[in-house]
Amino acid sequence: MADVPASAVAPASVVAAGASAPAAPAGVVRAAPVATDPYQAGYQPVDLQATYEYPEMTAPPAPVLQAIQLTRDYQVGDEIVRAVREIDLAVHRGESVAVMGASGSGKSTLLHLLGLLDRPTGGRLLVDGVDTVSLTDDQLAGLRNRAIGFVFQSFNLVAGESALENVAAPLVYARVRRAERLERATAALLEVGLADRLKHDPSRLSGGQRQRVAIARALVTRPQLLLADEPTGNLDTTAGASILQLLAQLHADGMTLVMITHDPGVAAMASRVLQLTDGQFTDPALAAGWM
Repeated sequence: MADVPASAVAPASVVAAGASAPAAPAGVVRAAPVATDPYQAGYQPVDLQATYEYPEMTAPPAPVLQAIQLTRDYQVGDEIVRAVREIDLAVHRGESVAVMGASGSGKSTLLHLLGLLDRPTGGRLLVDGVDTVSLTDDQLAGLRNRAIGFVFQSFNLVAGESALENVAAPLVYARVRRAERLERATAALLEVGLADRLKHDPSRLSGGQRQRVAIARALVTRPQLLLADEPTGNLDTTAGASILQLLAQLHADGMTLVMITHDPGVAAMASRVLQLTDGQFTDPALAAGWM
């Protein structure tokens, strides 16, 4: 290896890794060896796991309601009538969806399928993440009572029982104790603005008040989904507007809402409007949540 005078500058020679250079004579400066090993030069590897926080990969939440190729056929004499035709539908938590269609379009059949009141002849239906195809009748009833609240056009209240008793009725099937049933039913009636009508028979209530009782009954089980069938169909304009305002407030508070209607005014409050014709959605991509 060459010696380099102190007054001169010259390229350093390479010293093999691990070798030691002999001592330099007096008045001579030995050039520093160039390290061929990056660790010898002070290089430290970067621990990416320690310095970068990787985001946790989680699956998107499942829809509250999901239909996959849902089909319902009826036998009419020698003919098979397909009322619902291979429908795909996804309704996510917190959504408000309106299904519109003319008479005979399949709206009622679809409502009964989505509400677990009828079984499909083809396809699958998932409610609150539960695949309903293989459930028994008792299991379907239990899931329906827990996950779905119904609001019907004709109210479906029991005459001879007070508003409070009508609202508490679903909790009987859920085997809730009487004291808790009455407490929850009272709270539901307060929520819909009927604090002064708890003891009234349905016959003593106006149409708008009856529908409010029906909505309270739908809410008392604390469902994941509210299904409303023509919720203003039997009401005058003023009462109908008050019911729509109530439904809008429930949605704003986080309730997932699906409305079956032919009324554009009802559909206007929904965040997604689906048109049903001859048992099929006219925009399948919108119904399936792809847009």
